Amino acid sequence: MRENPLVAFFVERFVFATAIFVGLVLVGLILGLGLGVELLPRFSVPVVAVSTGYPGAGPEEVAEQVSKPLEDALSTLSGVDTIGSSSTEGFSLVFVQFQQGVDVDKVAVEVSQKVAAARAQLPKDASPPVVQRFDPSATPILYIALEAPGEELSQVLRYAERTLKPRLQLVPGVADIRLTGAPRRAIRVYLDPDRLQALGVAPGQVVQALSSSALNLPVGSLTEEEKRLVYTLRNTPATAEEVAAILLDPSRGLRVGDVARVEERAEEASTLNRVNGRPAVLLAVVKTPDSNAVAVADGVKKALGEVQLPRGYQTEIALDSTRFIRAAVLDTVREAFLAAVAVSVVVLVFLGKLNSVFSVILAIPITLSGAILLFGLLGFTYNLISLLALTVAVGIVVDDSIVVAENIDRYRRLGYSPKEAVLKGASEVSVAVAAATLSLLAVFLPISFLPGIIGQIFQQFGLGMAAAIAVSWLEALLFLTVRLAYFPDPEPPSPREALLALRLLPEDLRWAYRRGFRTPWGLALGLGLALFLYRLGPLFLLLLPLYPTFLGLLRYLGRFLWDLAGALTHLLHGSAEGGMRRLTEAYARSLGLVLRRPGGVLVLAALAFLSILPILPRIPFNFTPRSDTGVLTATLLLPKDTPLAVSDRAARVLEAYFLSHPAVKRVVTTVGASATGGAQVGDPSRVQLQIVLKPKGERQDIFSLTEAFNREGKALLKDFPGADLRVLAQTGPEAGDADLQFFV
Repeated sequence: MRENPLVAFFVERFVFATAIFVGLVLVGLILGLGLGVELLPRFSVPVVAVSTGYPGAGPEEVAEQVSKPLEDALSTLSGVDTIGSSSTEGFSLVFVQFQQGVDVDKVAVEVSQKVAAARAQLPKDASPPVVQRFDPSATPILYIALEAPGEELSQVLRYAERTLKPRLQLVPGVADIRLTGAPRRAIRVYLDPDRLQALGVAPGQVVQALSSSALNLPVGSLTEEEKRLVYTLRNTPATAEEVAAILLDPSRGLRVGDVARVEERAEEASTLNRVNGRPAVLLAVVKTPDSNAVAVADGVKKALGEVQLPRGYQTEIALDSTRFIRAAVLDTVREAFLAAVAVSVVVLVFLGKLNSVFSVILAIPITLSGAILLFGLLGFTYNLISLLALTVAVGIVVDDSIVVAENIDRYRRLGYSPKEAVLKGASEVSVAVAAATLSLLAVFLPISFLPGIIGQIFQQFGLGMAAAIAVSWLEALLFLTVRLAYFPDPEPPSPREALLALRLLPEDLRWAYRRGFRTPWGLALGLGLALFLYRLGPLFLLLLPLYPTFLGLLRYLGRFLWDLAGALTHLLHGSAEGGMRRLTEAYARSLGLVLRRPGGVLVLAALAFLSILPILPRIPFNFTPRSDTGVLTATLLLPKDTPLAVSDRAARVLEAYFLSHPAVKRVVTTVGASATGGAQVGDPSRVQLQIVLKPKGERQDIFSLTEAFNREGKALLKDFPGADLRVLAQTGPEAGDADLQFFV
């Protein structure tokens, strides 16, 4: 058999081969520590939304004067799949869905240009349209409840806006902090006509004075050493007293308070927030698209703990979507570890030699490092898809190593030296191993090129599997061969021989005192022990003369455990080989019986296959697996034009029911939730409740609770005609209100 020149090259240059693969592992480890953690891979959806506010207008006026002109302007875009709009009181949302494969950033710019051109057709009182591309990462990852019992919510909101929000926005990765749940305070100026006439002041003078009082001018910047300071001249009245003190006529000393009554009052609330029945202001934390959700959440919690809140104020993490991400990632990592352990046990049982077993198992971290290295270079993250690829790869990447190691062991049993056995055994199966690797790559690589959103999500799975498989092929031929060529692989001892090693303690002690502590390893270990004793205290250095005894005991225990592991491996290997031999013989006998009656066998096989067909339609299909996240979403819809007070009463009924349930830990209620999913406008007839459950071991599963909450919650709403309750188990980071939406 001709030697494979590549295998021979690396076997002869074992230092070079070791350096390459050790470097691969180190670089993969460094890049892997810097990867972000997400639930799913980042993907883009070709949808652009245009939101416009039109205060005081009804849905019909919004549809005719705002939504329709924007739809007409956007219909001229190329690559459009669907254009739709939602017009509610004072708010318009127009969305454009493009065909798959378009550049979302490019079409968002084109949409902005079309909207800017149509701006003249919109009412003058309408706010400027806001163009946003649909970003799955724009969903808040964290909700913080700010409470102050006995304090007006408007004051709590002011503190959140002026102090807490700017502090949390400094956390790396935070894109925005959205505030909801409290009425905003407005300063109203009521002019007195009699005073205006008596003092000779025109109403326009008051307006001009109020406008000029809001001063916000850039002054310049100053660079000093490595710091650059930007100066701004800013003077904006914030209270009713400050507005009343604004000068109207400096020559006469007239102020706004001399001709008007200035009041500060809270505006009518459009939404109400409660946490476990207590009024609160909610701060929704939105991360940047490229940031790590878990790291951002940890940074916000740390910053929150460092903020000195005023007396009576308190904060609480109301909802944390990263909790599910952490649990999902940790579960996947645990499954990958268990898969590696199971693979190691199987290899241990069927190979039977410790050196070969360790050499094969070492292929797992090496090949996974190759996949992680690719993740780091391409900017991927740790998520359910990429970790799934690593988990599946654990059972595949050892295949090449097992084939190569088994063939090398066959040549060793024929009497060849370790190096000769490696060269002959690896060269003989190199073509077969390459064929197996290429066939697997032909399966997994095309997954990376699937079209649409599915292709974006599963790209990391396909590329991760392909990278791990390719590295496993190289590792089996170029590095496993080096390990097996230069490290002995003796026959493991029998259990009797392993137990006889217990008599060798005196011999190990003599070795340690004569020359063991003078060997390079002995000196290095002794130096480390001396440093450790010195850190404990200088007096502990008096124990250093006992170091040879410690070294001898260490050698004694190490050899005994190694021999015991080898004996156990030998015993398991023998049992496995005997079982496989008996199974093979039984299969051969049964095969002879089957071949005598081929017709009956074909009929039984056809019946078994046909019996599966009635079961397949009953298996539910979900894009993501159903999982118990511990969070439920309850949406209550009341008839249109229902007052906010009525919606609040219905919300309190449900709130009290959920809080009294033994499985519920926390309830976050939003009365007047946004029907469009945005923060621009609320819907008084809509109530949203986020129900956080207790740990899994203290309650029923989330799907049984969903059915019970739906049934019992609807029964409690009998006093609210037309009420519609929908409770959904949140099996991912977010739960929608409906699986399908129809536009008529």
